[in-house]
Parts: sequence; C-alpha cells; structure tokens
Amino acid sequence: PRRRTQERIQQILDEINEDFGVEVTEAHLWKSLKSSEVTREARQWLWMAIHDGYMIGDKWLKPGMSPELTERATCKECMQIESMEHILFTCTAEGRDTVWKHLSRTWESTGNKEIVPSWGTIFGAACAAIRNDQGARVSPDEKRWAVLAIESAHLIWKLRCERVIANDGMNLVRKEVESRWYAALDRRLGLERKVVALTTGKKRLKRAKIVDGIWRPLLDDLGCSTPKWVYDGGVLVGIKRGR
Repeated sequence: PRRRTQERIQQILDEINEDFGVEVTEAHLWKSLKSSEVTREARQWLWMAIHDGYMIGDKWLKPGMSPELTERATCKECMQIESMEHILFTCTAEGRDTVWKHLSRTWESTGNKEIVPSWGTIFGAACAAIRNDQGARVSPDEKRWAVLAIESAHLIWKLRCERVIANDGMNLVRKEVESRWYAALDRRLGLERKVVALTTGKKRLKRAKIVDGIWRPLLDDLGCSTPKWVYDGGVLVGIKRGR
C-alpha cells in the first residue's frame, strides 16, 4: 500500500458517498474501472492518476534534480506546484474550464441535475447512482454520466500534456478546445457502434439497446426510432452542437 494511493482512494470513496448517496468499497471502485463505459486508454489513465503515478508536480523537486528539471514542477500559467488536483479542478489555463462547462451543459440538457466535477464524481463516475423523482436508479443516466465525465476528464489531461510538452506552455484557443471535446465524444460513439456491429446474435441487440439509452439524448436529428441505428453503418449520427 502507498500512502498517497490510500489517501486518494479514501477521498474518492467519501465523495462518492457524499455526491451520489451510495457507499462503495475500494474493491468496487477498482472493479468499476473495468466497466464497458470506460475505455482501455481511459482506464489506464484513471489507474495511474489514482496511484499518483505521473511525473508531475513535487516529483520534480526530489533531491538531485537539476534546476532545469525542478522548473517542471510549477504550472507556468498559475505559478503553482502542479498536481492532478490542480490540472483537473483549479488550473486557469484554457481547456479545463471550457471542457467542464460543456460537460455540465450537455449533461443538464438531458434533464438531469447538475453534478459538480470532483474526485468522487469523476474517478468514481462508473459507480454513480442517478435517481429519478421516484427515487429509482436510472441505469442509462448512470452509464451516460460515466462516459461523459471520464472522457471529459481524460481530455483535460491530454490537453494539459499537449500545452506543456508539445506547445511549450502556449495556451490553446477556446474554439479548438470545444472542437476537441465534440470530437472526443464523436470518436467514442463511433467506437461503441463498431463494437456493437461486430457483435452477433442476441448480444448485439442487447448491447445496442444499452448504447441507444446512453447516447440517444445527446444526438442530433436521429430519425431512427429503434436501436438499429447503433449497428447500421448507413445511419449517420452526430453529437448535438451549440449547447
């Protein structure tokens, strides 16, 4: 056990309980990262982030580091020691706030109440308990939140790496960030459709119904009234814009 890992896990579990009203065990949290709503790439990022495994922030301040390397510990935009907490929830560089705003608007446009991004609601997104007015849990909404929240958070991390490493600290343009967010969702939807199209038998229809429940409220001008659009390559779909 690593101290930072255990502290982060406890924070996630506490916030899941606070934000979603459910008690989740550590084993349940790790198992949730293997759900179908989490891609393999995102799963690896979540795992590394929970374990504080990325070379960021105070890891550059260890004894023996050269002055050039210790400079990497600081966010050049905020002039603060960088951390995953800082990158996802407080950094003022273009990208983070824009992505979260699009997530919030899109999520609320489906008729759901606001969910504030936090360690619990993002890293525990696949454990979300979303209930209707009668108090019953709504599986499509829970799965939709997991997809949107994790894809958005992972994009913030990738935008940060692009800004810091590839662009030498130069800020991205807001319009570009917006385009990248929509592109990330379109790419994810395309992946879901390919997986279902390659599935055979009764499993195809079962999975198509799940995908339909997650994505239908987010799509623009979907003329198909059945889940057939999920595996029918002739049906063109896209995420609604201008939210």
